[in-house]
Amino acid sequence: MFIAFYGVALGIWENYKSDWLEQHGFSISNLSLIISSGLLVAAALSMAIALVFKTLSTKKIIAVCSSIKLLSMIALACFFEKNISNALVFVVFMIDTICGQLVVFSIYPLMAASVQNNKLYGKRKLLDWFMNDVGLVIAMCIFTIMPKGSFRYNLLLIISIVFVAVSVVLAYMFEEPPVEKSKVNLKRIFCDKITTLFVWGYTFVGTISYNIVLGMQAIMLQTLAGLSIAQVSIFLLVASLAGDVVGYISLLKFTARHGKAAIILKFCVRCFGYLLVVATGNWVVLLIATFLSLLVSRSFSHVTDGPYLNRVGRSEQFIMTNYKLAAEYAGKAIGIVLAAELFKSGMRAVFGLSAGLMLIQITVAFWINHLRQKERVCRRNVYFADKIERS
Repeated sequence: MFIAFYGVALGIWENYKSDWLEQHGFSISNLSLIISSGLLVAAALSMAIALVFKTLSTKKIIAVCSSIKLLSMIALACFFEKNISNALVFVVFMIDTICGQLVVFSIYPLMAASVQNNKLYGKRKLLDWFMNDVGLVIAMCIFTIMPKGSFRYNLLLIISIVFVAVSVVLAYMFEEPPVEKSKVNLKRIFCDKITTLFVWGYTFVGTISYNIVLGMQAIMLQTLAGLSIAQVSIFLLVASLAGDVVGYISLLKFTARHGKAAIILKFCVRCFGYLLVVATGNWVVLLIATFLSLLVSRSFSHVTDGPYLNRVGRSEQFIMTNYKLAAEYAGKAIGIVLAAELFKSGMRAVFGLSAGLMLIQITVAFWINHLRQKERVCRRNVYFADKIERS
């Protein structure tokens, strides 16, 4: 229930918070600086918490951070059409971003405390995305009722506050499952070749690539494709709902054994669409490529990400998840900053750099998939060798 209410709140607010800031006089460069700064601090803070407070209750992190996020959102709502300094808005917005991401960082480790498998990771991601889509539906209704005026962005913020408030109550109510008490092996996380390649070669580089195009997707579609905010909402909603369907099918039909097929369908298709945008410079091709990117972005996470996150034990899951997400949000911050600068140069620059970085991600993805399969074969051979020796 917490994930449901919190996901709806994110769907309402996160997709349009850049428009809220733009209504308050911030330029696209300022928007990217505010959002990326919050993400970088959240990434560093989450990693520090994971390393320093290894036994800290995940439930407490979720409850406290969601409470602080609620207060910061209320403060932002009170700033509407008031003569508030940009510095104060910057600080409060940073707090909102940091606490919001710390909550996201902590959800999967909390779930993995009781059950840990690739399907669970995929289901959690799919539930997140579906509830975000519910938030998008609410936002689209608001834009239909209030087609003009800047207050509609603040109204989205107020509605999001209600959902966050409910999620805060739920965060304090649910019971945290017991975590097995065992020694945390940091070398298994930070010195492992496959994990290092997964976190920095695949996740970090891939997230930069993704967010150059879709880090500020609402502004990107308005700036480069010339869509209105209502058209952007409909486009994102249709693409997101279609992505949920594809994601659900991939969850049913694909397993960790289909690593190569998942990489081709998720990343190679996206890269091909981006290269077509670079070649044509056409806004229709841009919309098609963006739609395909959103369509496949919600699929195969239990195949492309899950096996690497679940290579560690449950007691190490909080650190591993924060390590991966710290790299992810650092990449997101860099991608958003690059996007703000590349928007000035047009769609070819935006999609060209993104496609170039994606080629690196695809190469690393195939490499670590090969290493993981090789590791799996070695473990199986050792198992059978031991079995034969005992017999």
